[in-house]
Amino acid sequence: MGKGIAYEATKRFPELPKILGKKISTNGNNVHTLGIFGDYILLSFPVKPIISFTAQPVKHMIGKINPQEGIPGWACVADPTIIEKSTKELALLCNNLPTQVFLPRPGCGAGELT
Repeated sequence: MGKGIAYEATKRFPELPKILGKKISTNGNNVHTLGIFGDYILLSFPVKPIISFTAQPVKHMIGKINPQEGIPGWACVADPTIIEKSTKELALLCNNLPTQVFLPRPGCGAGELT
């Protein structure tokens, strides 16, 4: 959570990395309700794998990571398949939330998609 929107959320809510880590460990790399923070219900929205042996690394990590050892998810280019899965999970979750959802363009920015 060191770049992009995840980084901004962590600056505002420093406990988020631990909360998200527990959710991912328990329930996988899925959309998760992370908690209520002030007026906001924060959700995770995965756009990258946890680790990959086939993904493309983001530009600033090319040559710094050995793909044969696996590329950590944060160093991968966002995966449209994961974004599609997350979108479907979010839609199901939103059917039960009495609120608006604000979602930036998934995978753009630190995910390097257009």
